[in-house]
Amino acid sequence: NWYFIAPIFLRDSGDLLPQGDKSNDLVQIHGYVFVSRSKETLHNIQFSTFINNIAIALVIAIILVVFVNLAISYLTEPLINLAELMHKTERTGVHNVAKIEGPTETIMIAEAFNKLMDSIDEKDTKLRSQNELLESRVEQRTRDLVNARDTALEASRYKSEILANTTHELRTPLQSIIGYTDVMLE
Repeated sequence: NWYFIAPIFLRDSGDLLPQGDKSNDLVQIHGYVFVSRSKETLHNIQFSTFINNIAIALVIAIILVVFVNLAISYLTEPLINLAELMHKTERTGVHNVAKIEGPTETIMIAEAFNKLMDSIDEKDTKLRSQNELLESRVEQRTRDLVNARDTALEASRYKSEILANTTHELRTPLQSIIGYTDVMLE
């Protein structure tokens, strides 16, 4: 509790002296005023103010946490998605297209990734067409070589036949000539 004590001064005329008036016509101190005031109301007000401040601080902190979480998600989620897409592309070999979303830097990275994937797809298409062209050329050359080999084997067979026939045809008259020559020599 609080306690307040103050003197009461009276004038000659019996009127109370207004506060702050220090005139010389004081006669006497008539008595004292004693006031007692409980601090419980003040403690209740102080406690409720403290609780209100804590509640307001918690609400503001929750709002800030939600706001910061949303801001961080806005900044990092597109980047995380792009990184996952890059890892998926690396693992599977399938060229995927990245979504163009998020902050400016992430958009620039996604556009560069998409251009890179387009360039790789274009080069892959060119390599496949070159590979198909080379395979068709190899097949054609292989067919040409098989044909040339078959032609050479057939020519060799004909040569062997001609030589065999020619040898046979030449041997018979030569045998006769050798025989006549032997007879003449005898």
